[in-house]
Amino acid sequence: MLNKLYEFIAGPLTDFLRKSYINNGIFFMDNYTFLHLAGGFLIMLLLFLFFKRLKLRYKFFIIFLLAVGWEILEVIVPLFSLDSWVNRIWDIIAEMLGGLLFLGIKKIFRRRTNEKP
Repeated sequence: MLNKLYEFIAGPLTDFLRKSYINNGIFFMDNYTFLHLAGGFLIMLLLFLFFKRLKLRYKFFIIFLLAVGWEILEVIVPLFSLDSWVNRIWDIIAEMLGGLLFLGIKKIFRRRTNEKP
């Protein structure tokens, strides 16, 4: 059972996630980038739900630490990948942008709910 799961993760799933859209040595974007973007969004959502009084800069710092920690884990555990440093940096940036995306959507919904008909 676990062997089949590993084969799926190491095979078709990884091939799909590694599909590169942009890779010019400066900017890197693949399907993992979208996962990091969603991860930053979800982490910021959780931080706003459970740590409401925490200052915004600390929330972003937590996202940053988690993103860097994940990238370090990818270096330590060879199961994940042998990504380039450019890819790793853009993964961290995508995670931070996910947090910003959450803030933007939150601001839009706050405006709409405060509007009077």
